[in-house]
Amino acid sequence: MSPPEDFASRLKRAARAAEEAGLTAEADELLRLAFDVDESVAPHASSNRVFSEIAEIARPGSANKGDRIYEAAAPSPDFFLVVEGRLAIERVTPMGPQALGEAGPGDFAGAADALLAIPRLGQAVAVEDSRFFAIPSAEIFGGAPSPELGDYLLRRLARHLRALNDEFVKFFPTETGKGSIDGPAAASPAELPAEEKSKAFTEGGLGAPDAGVLASFCREEAYRQGAVIFREGDEGHSLSVVARGAVRISRRIAGAGEEAFAILEPGAIFGEMAVFETDSPLRSADAIAHSDCTLLTLDRPVIDRLRREAPEKAAALTATLCRLAARRIADTSERLVRWRMMAGMF
Repeated sequence: MSPPEDFASRLKRAARAAEEAGLTAEADELLRLAFDVDESVAPHASSNRVFSEIAEIARPGSANKGDRIYEAAAPSPDFFLVVEGRLAIERVTPMGPQALGEAGPGDFAGAADALLAIPRLGQAVAVEDSRFFAIPSAEIFGGAPSPELGDYLLRRLARHLRALNDEFVKFFPTETGKGSIDGPAAASPAELPAEEKSKAFTEGGLGAPDAGVLASFCREEAYRQGAVIFREGDEGHSLSVVARGAVRISRRIAGAGEEAFAILEPGAIFGEMAVFETDSPLRSADAIAHSDCTLLTLDRPVIDRLRREAPEKAAALTATLCRLAARRIADTSERLVRWRMMAGMF
């Protein structure tokens, strides 16, 4: 005899039945109830499952030291998972090659280009004899990758983006210590209509049904203009979506003060890198209220529970964050090349 089904499991089974019957609102309500009942968090799947999934759709390949895997500005139908060896990503300019990162075992090369379906940001060259999987991007980004593969891809994109951001320290040393900027301000409670919360998530790239569910699990926080939301180097345990106002993302540069990277308006997502890059869960920049603003914040434990209890909703969020990370990699790569050329650093 099978063990009796617990209350949370019955709620989730009822939610699936309601969704199949087209009762979306009822299904979402049952799912929220199940979340309140079941406080457990699913363990992260092992990387073996990710690699097995990739192996089913990918082509194995190899390169000798010095071989070029792909050319800059070429189409990007594939991206590459390095199994052994190391690939260098670089931009060839009239003033010499410029490094845009490296991909070692377990890293992806060309994933941002393929995800955005844009020409290659740079060329990939084997620094040493290497083996890899060539993955057709349409199989991943045009289909439905597993939550495990989506999470793995996001973590690796975040790692690539962090490495690019760290290159800017070579232009100017970062201000030392956290004392160079005020500590994070305490958020004031806020309350937004459900429709406005869902709209912020849809503007961030989520479909309406997924946006409605995610919006129901977030915290609403208000900050006054100039308030520090978090600082570079702080531990990160949440991501946020701008619902009202604007947020400034910047870094402190010794002798030059604040260097603003972006002004984020309603629908923009930020803070996700520290949440998903669990090996280095530190904020890579400051976030400051550029104007009075209201944020929708998802904490890491809530995201972990979503992965377990509503994997399809969590997968939609992960896919959106992968596209966001890819766009930031492309923008940061371009900005890094411009800064190096202006500074004469090659």
